Amino acid sequence: MRLPSDDGAATTVRYAALDVAKDKLNDLAGEFQNTGPDVGTRHDQVLAGAGEFSDHLQVGAAKFLISWREAFSVCSESAGLIAANTHNFKVDFKAVDVDQQFTVTI
Repeated sequence: MRLPSDDGAATTVRYAALDVAKDKLNDLAGEFQNTGPDVGTRHDQVLAGAGEFSDHLQVGAAKFLISWREAFSVCSESAGLIAANTHNFKVDFKAVDVDQQFTVTI
């Protein structure tokens, strides 16, 4: 493979290294997915620890919880998509294009 940044020099990669990268990305996707419930636990602990002030924290804590769950969801999906397309010689556009708005006419 030749990349413009290589000034025309060939770039090589070992297939075993691609398998390792794919496994690590899959693991990362799983870690992001498994972290979501932990955020919910922390949310509940913060509100319980606030005692009589928990009502004042409720709105902000809910926004915090929703934003972090969404962030972990996006990161998990992204890492999974990258892993799925690592070491492949084609891109699965159906997996990448969730809304299926992209079409390839051959």
